Amino acid sequence: MTEFKTSKCIIKLISPTIVENKIIDGCDIDLIDLTEIRNINLKLTNGKPYVVLLDAGEYTSITTEAREVSATVNFSKNLIKRILIESSKN
Repeated sequence: MTEFKTSKCIIKLISPTIVENKIIDGCDIDLIDLTEIRNINLKLTNGKPYVVLLDAGEYTSITTEAREVSATVNFSKNLIKRILIESSKN
C-alpha cells in the first residue's frame, strides 16, 4: 500500500480509485494544507476519478476558506465522493 505523510495528514492509496486521508489529531487544516493533500491524492490516483475516505481525527478543524474552496468544482477535480469516517470510543 502506497502511503504519504504530511505534517498534518497520512494519505494512503487503498485501491487505484480509493484514497484514505487521516488527519492527525489536533491539527488545524488551512487552504495550503488542503491543496497539498489534494495534490497527493491526484498523484496517487494518476489523475483519475477517485473516492476519499476521510478520517478527521480528534480535535481537528478546517478554516472557513479551506472549506469553501474545497466545495468548488475546480478544486474538487476528479473527486467522485468524500466519505467521512466516524470513530466511536467505547
